Amino acid sequence: MIRHISRSVTLRLHHWFKRLGALTGLPLLLCLTVEAAPPELQTQGNQIVVKSTGEPIRLVGVNIPSLGWGNGEYLSESVDAAYWEWRANIIRLPISQSHWLGPNQVTYREIVDDVIQQISDYNMYVIFDLHEFHKPTNTNLTFWLDAADRYKNNPAVLFGLFNEPNNLGGWDAWLNGTTNQPGMQDLLDTVRSTGANNIVLVGGSDYAYDLSGVFDGYVLTDTTNGNGVVYDAHLYPLKSYWQSRVGNIGQEHPILLGEIGHPGGTSFLGYSIDDEFSWVPQAMDWVNSHNFHWTAWSLHPTASPNMINSWDFTPTSFWGAAAIAHMHANSNPSAERVIGGTVIGTTGTRTEPLSGVLTDWKYGAVTPFNGGFSTYFDAATADGAWTGLDLITPQRITRIEYMPREAYGSRMVGGVFEASNTADFSSDVTTLYTITNSPDDSGLIYTSAIINNTNTFRYIRYVGPDGAYCNVSALLFYTGDGIADTSAGEDVIVDNADGSGLHTVGTWLSSTGTSGYNASNYLHDNNSYKGQKSVRFTPNLASYGDYEVFARWTASANRASNVPVDIIHGHGTAFDQIDQKINGGDWISLGVFPFGAGTSASLLMGNTNTDGYVVADAVRFVKITDDIIIDNSNAYGLHAVGNWRISSGSGYNGYARHDENTDKGNKSMRFTPDISIADDYEVFLRWTAHPNRASNVPVDIISSQTGTTTVTINQQQNGDIWHSLGTYPLGTGTGNSVLIRTNNTNGYVIADAVRFIRDTATEYIIDNTESTYVTLNGSWSSSTSTSGYFGSNYLHDTNSGKGSKSVQFTPNLAKAATYEVFARWTAYTNRASNVPVDINYNGGNTTVTIDQKQNHNQWISLGSYSFSAGTAGTITFRNDGTNGYVIVDAVRLVEQ
Repeated sequence: MIRHISRSVTLRLHHWFKRLGALTGLPLLLCLTVEAAPPELQTQGNQIVVKSTGEPIRLVGVNIPSLGWGNGEYLSESVDAAYWEWRANIIRLPISQSHWLGPNQVTYREIVDDVIQQISDYNMYVIFDLHEFHKPTNTNLTFWLDAADRYKNNPAVLFGLFNEPNNLGGWDAWLNGTTNQPGMQDLLDTVRSTGANNIVLVGGSDYAYDLSGVFDGYVLTDTTNGNGVVYDAHLYPLKSYWQSRVGNIGQEHPILLGEIGHPGGTSFLGYSIDDEFSWVPQAMDWVNSHNFHWTAWSLHPTASPNMINSWDFTPTSFWGAAAIAHMHANSNPSAERVIGGTVIGTTGTRTEPLSGVLTDWKYGAVTPFNGGFSTYFDAATADGAWTGLDLITPQRITRIEYMPREAYGSRMVGGVFEASNTADFSSDVTTLYTITNSPDDSGLIYTSAIINNTNTFRYIRYVGPDGAYCNVSALLFYTGDGIADTSAGEDVIVDNADGSGLHTVGTWLSSTGTSGYNASNYLHDNNSYKGQKSVRFTPNLASYGDYEVFARWTASANRASNVPVDIIHGHGTAFDQIDQKINGGDWISLGVFPFGAGTSASLLMGNTNTDGYVVADAVRFVKITDDIIIDNSNAYGLHAVGNWRISSGSGYNGYARHDENTDKGNKSMRFTPDISIADDYEVFLRWTAHPNRASNVPVDIISSQTGTTTVTINQQQNGDIWHSLGTYPLGTGTGNSVLIRTNNTNGYVIADAVRFIRDTATEYIIDNTESTYVTLNGSWSSSTSTSGYFGSNYLHDTNSGKGSKSVQFTPNLAKAATYEVFARWTAYTNRASNVPVDINYNGGNTTVTIDQKQNHNQWISLGSYSFSAGTAGTITFRNDGTNGYVIVDAVRLVEQ
């Protein structure tokens, strides 16, 4: 049974095992062929959703371009890196028509088949992109008759009809074609004639950038069986008028930016452009504020704008570093990030047109989300106007950034940010923040407000004060869990203003110009004398132990994206790199490290080769108590027998080991904690999953109190989460251990990390994946489509078999007591509002009805009840008479 302690450790254990052997000296881990696929998708309004459940999904990934000009380069390694390292969930795969239809088509198609199958095996999606330019031809119809038939109704495959249309002769020719050339509708009809219902992507004019014709009614007509049309725009620094050409179309139709990127510097294709320090943050904020899907160009070292420097997949500083950070944030529900949705608000402007228009990109309610700072919302009425977002699924708002109309900051004083789960804000309205002081109105700087309300909301808006015409230039809403509670352990903060614990080299300037700093100010290097300046933060720690290290800075477009950080700890030095263009004003975890007592440890921040201003604000050291983690990289507590290979990748802290799938029975890895207090400890194991892993790994838990218990684990499944191996009494010292063996294993054995949590809590959490304590009746499907779930996934009843399905949680309680019972689910509009939950306790049964359309991603109390010790009590979810999908995620019992 999984048990939470009072503090959740944010341990950055990044694991991936894929890298070309010739580059690393490691043998390749052979991938077994499996027929896997992600769930089928379709469009719904302006969203892409999982077809079976209707749950929205956001697709974010990369272009792997080399099949566009030949048989490809490092294709398998690129897919591996996209999944493991970059955390993409979609890959755009440009396809060469001449190679597909050419004399070597058999070989070429087999290569494409293999890549698509590899992507599908990772449960990622792939855009099969006809990488043609300018005007479609009848040969394109021949191509699609063949290609669509080959991949029709493959749930992993989306079809990109034509890469970059240009000079077609107007929007009617774009849609319907001419005598000499087919239009986009012809290409779609050709695909559908094969019986292929896959989602299709359609690029606009001006090399797939301008979609304004779609807004004017040039919309493709899909068949009744088709899974829908997504409109594709390619966004580069040369392009302008983002909102009118692309953003407004996203109000009604799904948008996927098939190509986006910055080449670095101030010129591109012979034109002057904004540099990456200003363009990339502004563009990505715009993309994220609309929740657009995107695939970055490109995961190739020479196809500019390139995201990698070489085939070791090191991100480029000008574009790759930012792209990977945004992909990581998209894949991590805990990461603070800009949250987006569909713009809502008061219609009309003070100028023409006065009514009925929300999408006037200069003065309408959409203006604060148009990516520019020179325009502003200028409502038709002076009082009561508002603008905001429908976030589609309820989210927690952690921070708001706002910028007033230039020189009119006073018009925001008294303005209010409100949130609700009612679309028109007629009820259920919560005030998140009220502006009491005039913000900076230079037209260049955001003012930031930290939001402490932890509830989730679907709708959020800014309401201007009376007489202000809701003048606001730009808005950004952030979501994420933020830093965990640190009350359980020693917490030491070293600020830049501290007299002790700080040592500077070179001249650093103090500033308060950008909000979000710790204490009274922050330091910056004035973007000068690179390689000659540094700041060392040295804590005075009261005791030896593992500490989680956090850094804090104020973010801005002119900051460096590649700040080098050295963490000097008890067993050496760890190297990291932070991007100070993003994540400002928050404590960002750099990992968990062993430190000695006193002042032997430190964090050194430098400015060598940095590409912008370096900010030195504060560093935080939080001791992990009652929680011991031994990673395979630790110099202590680890003993290996036989040869274990190390696998690592750029951008990751730490590494993992595997047994090479050789010499079975003669290799082992022992993790030995140093226990200071004898008690019961829950033991967890972690690994990275893959089909080539062993499904029968023997793990011995050796207790100095009770001897050895052997557990067999399947490393083909459930990777990258902490798995409980049970609770065991462990004595003091180093007489206890966890031993991973390779005896008779049927695949690669992974030795990653082991975690020991002292069992002192009076809180029990059971996730739906804990088979020992969870009993399923009827067929339930697992899903990860809606973020916010506990653990690795959640269950749903597929909205079928009503009255015949249930899930029973049976906690094993250490003692008889009164416990408050909580449940958790992912909320959405297609959920049931009348789910019966039976609580069987000591003295009776109670049925509580819950509404799963609401209270997304929260622990909701079902009441307090008296339970006996042991497994006599149960909590059972049923789907009897329910009016939508029933979700089962996790339950929690807290002793009163």
